[in-house]
Amino acid sequence: MKRIIYVVLVMAVLAYAASFLPLEFLRPPIESALSRGLGRPVEIGAIHIDLLTGPGVTLEDVTIHEDASAGIEPFAYAASVDARLDLLSLLRGRLSFSSVRFDEASLNLVKPDHGPWNLQTLLNQAGVSNGPPATPANLPTIALPTIKMRGGRVNLKFGDTKAVVYFADSDLDITPRGQKNFDVRFSGVPARTDRNAQSLGHFFVRGTLQM
Repeated sequence: MKRIIYVVLVMAVLAYAASFLPLEFLRPPIESALSRGLGRPVEIGAIHIDLLTGPGVTLEDVTIHEDASAGIEPFAYAASVDARLDLLSLLRGRLSFSSVRFDEASLNLVKPDHGPWNLQTLLNQAGVSNGPPATPANLPTIALPTIKMRGGRVNLKFGDTKAVVYFADSDLDITPRGQKNFDVRFSGVPARTDRNAQSLGHFFVRGTLQM
């Protein structure tokens, strides 16, 4: 029992001390690892080490950029992202994340004039792309992390036109299940940008997506 208390106290001290360390040197490898895992260039703001609920990092002001085929707006922006480290990848000498959770996020779900939805494209490219100028052929395969969003907003776009309908208070879970198979759960409150807030109830979707 005393040993367990000692370990918890040591971890608490390390977590507290980590908050005072300069962490700017971690930005390039973290951005690179997230970019490979999500298949999109990623930019992050502040970085905080999280040892107590991790190991992992808490990131602020995170932008996931979009594929050029879906427009110029970012795929998603989040005020805060909790990213859990993939410990097996660290043992292999490679940084990657097992899960990412987006809080206070805004996501653009886009159906280009030609081609599939941008979410389909992201899932198809995730794990092998690190954004321009890298290509899937010269990058190691990294598994897509489990993706979660809580209380976010999902905007809908068709081509370059943003729909007046969007989903508020949205929760999203995308869990990889083998090669190019994903469990998807989504819930959100339908709303319109051209009307005052209305109570339209929750919209729920649950299924399996095969690429």
